[in-house]
Amino acid sequence: MLKKLSKSNKRILLVFVFIFGFISIYLIGSFVGLWLFAPLNGGGGDPPTMYASLPGTPTLNVIQPNPDTDDIITLDWSDSLRLWHYNVWRKVSGGSWDIIKIALTSSFFIDAATKSNGLYYYKIEAVNN
Repeated sequence: MLKKLSKSNKRILLVFVFIFGFISIYLIGSFVGLWLFAPLNGGGGDPPTMYASLPGTPTLNVIQPNPDTDDIITLDWSDSLRLWHYNVWRKVSGGSWDIIKIALTSSFFIDAATKSNGLYYYKIEAVNN
């Protein structure tokens, strides 16, 4: 019998966008979560068993030119397998991460809320829990 110790079934694609007459989008990193299980009785000399059941990592498609004249940023990424939905996160230079779209089922998002020049960071999170 196993009990669940922790869970984080997410893959996150990190990108950042610089808006000041042009745009650059880069892959910064990818974070992976695992299910961690241990025997319910706590006994045995074996270490806990790790089981990974992760959604695929979204891959950002080429975006040119972006933003348009209305400062709208269009994010488009490859579909991931084994997921329920995507969450889109954004951070503006010096700020904190804010979730700007929850439970998005398509692999496309238009951010029309950019208001100023600066460095914009985005995380696309594939979720299956």
